[in-house]
Amino acid sequence: MALPVSHIIQRQTVRLHLREQADSWAVQERASQILRQTDLLTALDAVLSAYGSAEEWIELERVEVDLGVLSTAGFEEQITRNLPDLLRRQLADLIPEARFHQGTAVRKTGEVVFETFLYFLETGLLPPATLWPESNPAFEQPIWSALSNLNTPQKETLRAVLVHPATRFRLVNQFSEDVLAAVFRALGSGQESVSLRLLKRLQTWRDKLPANHYRALLTALTEKTVQGPETVLQAIENRWTPIKPSDPTFHADLELLLSGFQNPDFKSRISHPNSPDSGDQVSKNDAETAKSKTKKASFDNPNEKRRESSTEVPVDAVIYVRNAGVVLLHPFLRFCFEACGWTQNAVFRDTESHEKALTMLHFLATGEPTAAEYDLLLPKLLCEMPWNSPVSGKISLTDAEQEEGIGLLNAAIGHWAVLKNTSPDGFREGFLQRDGKLTLLPNGLWELTVESKAQDILLDRLPVGWGVGTVLLPWMKKQLTVNWAS
Repeated sequence: MALPVSHIIQRQTVRLHLREQADSWAVQERASQILRQTDLLTALDAVLSAYGSAEEWIELERVEVDLGVLSTAGFEEQITRNLPDLLRRQLADLIPEARFHQGTAVRKTGEVVFETFLYFLETGLLPPATLWPESNPAFEQPIWSALSNLNTPQKETLRAVLVHPATRFRLVNQFSEDVLAAVFRALGSGQESVSLRLLKRLQTWRDKLPANHYRALLTALTEKTVQGPETVLQAIENRWTPIKPSDPTFHADLELLLSGFQNPDFKSRISHPNSPDSGDQVSKNDAETAKSKTKKASFDNPNEKRRESSTEVPVDAVIYVRNAGVVLLHPFLRFCFEACGWTQNAVFRDTESHEKALTMLHFLATGEPTAAEYDLLLPKLLCEMPWNSPVSGKISLTDAEQEEGIGLLNAAIGHWAVLKNTSPDGFREGFLQRDGKLTLLPNGLWELTVESKAQDILLDRLPVGWGVGTVLLPWMKKQLTVNWAS
């Protein structure tokens, strides 16, 4: 049974000085195995927990523990017995002095949560020293709490971050309206800021508007909250009250009401001439024209230009990912995406198809038909999408698409004869749900290192031509190098 994770060891290095006659590889493997055993991990967790609390976040750049001279005959027992006590002594010396030593930090948990929130808004990733949330509500709850207790400098930092269209898009599409309300409350003039009142009114229309229109309105409201004065919002609120989605002139009034918003293509995106509420009769040609304009404006993702030009990557990037084993399925992905209608001649048809492909990779590894963006870095690289390009977060696979994914897993199992009667869930747990590390190489290529497990010996029995050392799918411009030891 997996241990509950409450601490992060970002990198663990073991140095062994051996006598010449010792079998270094055998000793190294023994040390690696003992450091993964449950009894030792439980003891180390108890030591770390004794020095921390839910309200405090402690970062130590480096902790060195000297185990002394060990006997090769029984050094597993010596490590299990001595390491927790030696670690306790080191922490007793380091933590009280943490505020006075470079490379260490003791901070309030709320500060770290707020920084994580900003980091995600800007990159779509979680910081390296961050616990993976168990669920999206578990991710949001501490953020909501932190937003309720921001000081003035933090509020100004949040406002500056939300000036960028991509961060506003990510806020609206990746978080619930509770978090959005907390942002409006933090940036407003009081508990009932104009932005918050407008949000509450807009929420009453949720079921009466197309989903993409509703999100566009939320994005526009966020933009004006960040960039516009309170007087502009008040003027909009004064016009907002009498407008109802059931009114025949609703869409025209809504365009007029929001004419002050700065998004240049908002008017074309909010127009919906075929709405049954509008009462307008349009010809088939007009409808096709409107459909074409909507597609060109990228209604589901107004940051299409950012997606095309977003090629910058973090310096010396080392990013940890989950579900790294999905790279094993690379020979089957093209056929799956074509069967789902997402690609044609190895080109993604549109933005929605591109994001569906990301979600499919997540589904193949987890069985979940939706995905949070912080779980999509590796899928983005495999689908030739810039690493920090924002995604809608509202994509869900249909039943038919999920069946196509299950078919892919069964096909992979069938081609790998040694797996025999393994179920799709067994395949996921055994090989696809692996932790991994993505590293940006000096040549501009990404390298994926996959966590190794005992069953990886079966990788030596993959069919001829089914390799995992290099992945280059038809739509990828650069190959992905994979280190997966068997």
